[in-house]
Amino acid sequence: MTGCIVLGFSQQVALALVSGFTQAPHTALDGDAVDALGEIVNMIAGNAKKSLPGGLSTLSVPSVILGSHRIQYPAGVPLMIIPCQIPIGKFVIEVAIEPAEPQEVAAVAASRQTA
Repeated sequence: MTGCIVLGFSQQVALALVSGFTQAPHTALDGDAVDALGEIVNMIAGNAKKSLPGGLSTLSVPSVILGSHRIQYPAGVPLMIIPCQIPIGKFVIEVAIEPAEPQEVAAVAASRQTA
């Protein structure tokens, strides 16, 4: 597959997630809070990768982006936006993925056999 997945949190939701994750209150998105968000996203990505078929999927290292930022989605790939509501607030999941071309899959498989 190729594409990207974006988790968009308000500051309120991000701070609540970080506070729950670290079991310590966080009131600002400082360096420690951003590191904790990175760990949360890494755990989500790691679990998602286990569910992808065939072991041929690669994931880049997730990024934490603060403030408003325009995401560059892959051209021509449909974008699905999933709004979510949880007790601490709202967030969105944006998914823009498509199956890789067969030759790309073959190249990844071949590179893994020689590694």
